[in-house]
Amino acid sequence: MNTFKYKHSPCFNYSLKDVSKFKKRIKNEFYSYIICQEEISRENINKTIEDEKERLYYFKYAKYLQQEFNSTIVNMIISYINRINSFPEMNKKEINFNYKISNLIKHLLMNEIEVACFTLLLEKIGFIYKNMDQWLYFTFIGILSKKTCGRDNDVLLLLDIFSRNNSKFMEEYSVFINNKDILSKLNENKLNLKQIKDLFFFQSP
Repeated sequence: MNTFKYKHSPCFNYSLKDVSKFKKRIKNEFYSYIICQEEISRENINKTIEDEKERLYYFKYAKYLQQEFNSTIVNMIISYINRINSFPEMNKKEINFNYKISNLIKHLLMNEIEVACFTLLLEKIGFIYKNMDQWLYFTFIGILSKKTCGRDNDVLLLLDIFSRNNSKFMEEYSVFINNKDILSKLNENKLNLKQIKDLFFFQSP
């Protein structure tokens, strides 16, 4: 059986044990809020969350943690950050950065293909964006990744949920995705499914 080898020789600072700890910490955060068993979750959420979209998000969130979120997703993003020399050092040195980026990916309900798209968009658009808050920028790139991968229903739901804590979120996202500079970069380097899949297999452990 052929084993894939990286084209570069990245220095991984995190073992599989460390990655598992990230995953466990993230899951525990959710479990402390609600018991993640489908029947009990449905009953508890119906009692405590009256808003239909918020309830739908937590159902998707619970299902995502149970069925999609895994150590491969966490390892993909951490491995990518470690091997890209141009990734901002201020981010790499930020306290709990790896946990925060993994947590963001979790709350965006991202699968492996979408994480691969996320890293591809970062390289095409840039690792930082003007004077925008770094985490807001990462959130926008994450949502754009889901849109690029055809998850439009999730995009609409996420825009609604994230707008709950930031009244200008929808407006800022609209300005961001309609920015001529960004549209130009995306049109010059059109993303296609093959690019995303190739990058996914390159990043997968």
